Amino acid sequence: MIVQSVALARRSLLSLGLFGALVTWVPDQLHVAHAGDPPIVHDNRNPDARLQVLVKSVKVLNDRDPGSGEFWFKLFFWRVNPGCPPDSTDEACTTPLVTSASMEFSASDGETGTVNRAIPDANDGAWVYDATFGPEQGIPVFTDQTYGMALVGLEQDPAFGDDDVGKLFWILSADNNWDIGDRTERGRQDVVSHCFPPIPFVGGCAYNPPGGVPADTIVSYEIRRMPLPDLVPINVRHVDVGNLEYICVDVTNSGARSADPFSVAIRADGGLVREAALPGLDVGRTVESCVFRGELPEAQHLLSFRIDEARDVAEMDEHNNIYEHRIEALPSSARVPQTIVGPAVASPLVDSPAATPSTDLSVMSIRVGSEKPGTAARCNSGKNDLRVVVKNQGSSDTTDITLHLQVDDNDVGQKTTANLASGKEVELRFEDVLLKKGDHTLKATVDAKSSITESKEDNNELQLSVSCKDDD
Repeated sequence: MIVQSVALARRSLLSLGLFGALVTWVPDQLHVAHAGDPPIVHDNRNPDARLQVLVKSVKVLNDRDPGSGEFWFKLFFWRVNPGCPPDSTDEACTTPLVTSASMEFSASDGETGTVNRAIPDANDGAWVYDATFGPEQGIPVFTDQTYGMALVGLEQDPAFGDDDVGKLFWILSADNNWDIGDRTERGRQDVVSHCFPPIPFVGGCAYNPPGGVPADTIVSYEIRRMPLPDLVPINVRHVDVGNLEYICVDVTNSGARSADPFSVAIRADGGLVREAALPGLDVGRTVESCVFRGELPEAQHLLSFRIDEARDVAEMDEHNNIYEHRIEALPSSARVPQTIVGPAVASPLVDSPAATPSTDLSVMSIRVGSEKPGTAARCNSGKNDLRVVVKNQGSSDTTDITLHLQVDDNDVGQKTTANLASGKEVELRFEDVLLKKGDHTLKATVDAKSSITESKEDNNELQLSVSCKDDD
């Protein structure tokens, strides 16, 4: 938290419209970008991160007067314009990005008001100043820019005047990882007026020394990466069907939400071969897309699979969507007449081509507790129930399947199932698994000893990162 001097706080409040917000909460008092501002060249579809601010609760330490006990808080988030000092709060140097709706609650001495407001905010009264992002996409941020954030609060007191109950100021940048994490901080009263009624910045009143004094509110909040899908190409394989060769890419959703349908652009030395349309993908699930070798240049070339090249799907990480793979020249004996290329690969999605019936076991998902598919992976410190889904994606049934589970490379145990039919899946449960507070890696492996012959042996393992917190 950066505590400003009275002069700086006064200038920043005026430049950001927070002075007006303290009294009237009029969001359009925030300024807009000026015509002389340097152009912003960033494409918000391709940021280095997407952030979300979650204001969880505000504890009122001391309700100083016999007022209403009705508290209002509001959060402002802005970008520092290029060419300006990174910690600038001057009007000409800042561009507003989002403003929350008013967060209202009632409390008295020692009571905590629950807020649980996520910013960007979908509630009425919230403002988003850039149409390329919003409540469903988060706040796009870039490593070469700095950002400012302020949480401003007051007590609504019709009889005695509105009381300033504290402000929090932050400067966010990639250097401090945008302050990502859980925090609890005490607000600062940058100006305490002894006027009656106590209205900030009114001349002729006595103020505290510059820097402010601790406010009577303690704020619990979290800055986190926006919970979104994260489509990642994780593997490229060569698959032979008869005398035909396919190159296939496996794409997984390692994010926190299900992904809408997306596309895979297949390029050879940068030139587009074709674009494949893939269906939506749940969290932890994997899908593959294949290209026929005969579609590609006969000479050696660099093949690349580019996931969601048009950036139609907002993701937690937009910089892990490309898998490049060197393809050797096609021998003359293996070349296929071009007349059969089109009909042979009419479908953009090829599901594990196989010449004979075979088994293909795959770990599809790892879930913690009662979470549903598509929700963020989370757990409470202590004992947790873990559920692992295994699917037989092959064309033949199989028996005696064993699933092995590890937490941070430590063995938890194994589960078995007698049989699994082709195209079916089974959920195996590990109960009362002890997970301490903090980050953990869960790893599930089916058929770890390779006792079952499969058409694919590289999809038998799945890892999931979880963060365990104290049970509220």
